[in-house]
Amino acid sequence: MTIEQGSPYEKIFTLHVVEALFDLDGYMARLQIREKLTSTLTLLSVSSEGESPKLVIDDANGTVTFALSAQDTAAFDFSLARYDLEIYTEHEVDGVMVDDEVFRILEGYVILAKETTR
Repeated sequence: MTIEQGSPYEKIFTLHVVEALFDLDGYMARLQIREKLTSTLTLLSVSSEGESPKLVIDDANGTVTFALSAQDTAAFDFSLARYDLEIYTEHEVDGVMVDDEVFRILEGYVILAKETTR
């Protein structure tokens, strides 16, 4: 995926299972960007949880929408990075949320098209 620095970014991922939409009811989503696959530092970590999520799940249409503001992308300072998108379910064990099922939906590279005009 290519993100233009300083511009809003939106990408809609549609999930299919054997020519049918994937039922996302009960699933959450998370996405991380790291400089390298082995990096411990996370450049971006977003989820479908919280007050203003950067990932939005549409159960009925089988989609996950990833959206960043211009301010979000302006703060990026990398050229090439790695990302992956997961959907997952979880349950509580002794007051702690534990993952049940985790599916990596997509992975790849993020190219940051650096902003020239400031």
